[in-house]
Amino acid sequence: MPYVTRILPAITSEIQSWGLPEAHWMDVVVFLHQTVASNPPQYLRRMLQPCDGVVATLEQVDPTNSARRHGFLFHVLSHADEEHLAVVGAAHLQTFTT
Repeated sequence: MPYVTRILPAITSEIQSWGLPEAHWMDVVVFLHQTVASNPPQYLRRMLQPCDGVVATLEQVDPTNSARRHGFLFHVLSHADEEHLAVVGAAHLQTFTT
């Protein structure tokens, strides 16, 4: 049974502040609400840095510039009921290849 993912309002605002193209915004939403929620053990990893906890990561090539890559890291908490996930932190990094 898939989990239900909740993105805290402050995290939604943070993601929106990144100014992602609509396609990337939708990919992030689908990744968190469908991909991670459908199989958390496959997508969630324990990390100590940059945050101490469980994270989900997503990498994408920019469709408008193939030299630009977007990396996303989401700090995720699992509720004790084992039915809900909460995204409580987020980070975005852009890199360029030559």
